[in-house]
Amino acid sequence: MNLDMICFGGAHVDIKAQAKRPVMLTCSNPVRTMQTFGGVARNVAENAARLGLSVGVVSRVGTDQNGASVLAHLRACQMDVSSITQSTTSATGTYTALLEPDGNMTVALADMDIYDEMTPTLLKEVLTQIPSAPYWLVDTNLSEESLGFLAQVAPPDVKLWAIAASALKIERLRAILHRLDGVILNDAELAVLVGCTRDVGKLRSHGVEHVVITKGDESVCFASSHGIRNFAVKKARATDVTGAGDALCAGVLFGMIRHQSIDQMMQLGLDLAREAVCTMESTA
Repeated sequence: MNLDMICFGGAHVDIKAQAKRPVMLTCSNPVRTMQTFGGVARNVAENAARLGLSVGVVSRVGTDQNGASVLAHLRACQMDVSSITQSTTSATGTYTALLEPDGNMTVALADMDIYDEMTPTLLKEVLTQIPSAPYWLVDTNLSEESLGFLAQVAPPDVKLWAIAASALKIERLRAILHRLDGVILNDAELAVLVGCTRDVGKLRSHGVEHVVITKGDESVCFASSHGIRNFAVKKARATDVTGAGDALCAGVLFGMIRHQSIDQMMQLGLDLAREAVCTMESTA
């Protein structure tokens, strides 16, 4: 079986607590909470599957109720989960976010030790049975060693894209920039990676063909060998900003796979991102 895209990385549970009033640290804050499915790779995969792409997910969950729920949800979305392994020693990952009333994040807590188990040894075994796909997406929940391994073994004709999970993990991409066909990150992550916030050209000089930089609710920059384009972001009444970049990524990759123009793919990505911030779910 052939797929359009395979996403490597996080597939876990998101727990969101949205404050009813502006957050005050070091004291009790009234909130409303909800639980949904998350993980950067999983979020991108679900958005892409909803657009009609055939998508596989390579991740790791525990043998707990959260892990069973993640797998069941992915199957319900018609995604290939044959390459998701289960740990008998670690719990399924969780991402807990404290949100302001306007949906912006105050702080997030990531319990994701389980992804340390996605070692090159484990991935090597998984890759013996993985379906073929022209596009691979990796997220930075994977270790630098594992990202390097995937960059090394990815077939030459595979378009390898990366998306950041956080500024704290972005440096994991530094050693594989020369192999990436595309990368999606925000201003803060770009600053960590290349040392200056808006120098997209510096990142492309490392060999990355396509660079997408999100700048909050201001604009999104798309850079390639054809030049640099900036796209305005339509204002939205945000409920939760979690997953907006992942939704944008899904739209861009859909456009790449379907050979759309830059304007078409960016408009689709921006529309999906806008939908994502208007819901408490982590997908559009």
